[in-house]
Amino acid sequence: MLVNIRNLDVADRPAWERLWHGYVKFYRRRVDADVTDFTFARFSDPGSQPFGIVAADEAGRLLGIAHYLFRPTTWSRLDLCYLEVLYVDPGARGSGIGRSLINEVYGRADERGVSGVYWLTQEFNAAVEPSTTLWRSGRRSSATSADRSSKRPARGRAGLVARPVQGHCTR
Repeated sequence: MLVNIRNLDVADRPAWERLWHGYVKFYRRRVDADVTDFTFARFSDPGSQPFGIVAADEAGRLLGIAHYLFRPTTWSRLDLCYLEVLYVDPGARGSGIGRSLINEVYGRADERGVSGVYWLTQEFNAAVEPSTTLWRSGRRSSATSADRSSKRPARGRAGLVARPVQGHCTR
């Protein structure tokens, strides 16, 4: 399946919200409507984080979302990239969309010159196929445009740490 990975756009709100609510439901959480509104508003502010990207099919239908941010760390002089949200429409899973979104985040992390990319996931997510393959295949990546559509990430500088956790990180 060919997908276009691009920045989240204001016009994507209804489709993004469908995927966002799917993500929240999958993780057995609730997010108030005002928090959802605030979160989406930050995506359209170029001076704000997190950043949002989407995977769209040839017809422009959103099939996946990823939210990421850059942050300082005490482990390096360079920032880290935290992949906070990765969600693919259940009907499109197993088609490489999750990997394409991850590769895009890695490419942006490499462009930013960070020391690594990491994410956390619930233990119940890390134990389910096809996510098991995705979560356990943590490799280094600096995806180029040609690499981003493949299922395997390219080799590069940004390291990866994927770790299942008991609880869900909230602020």
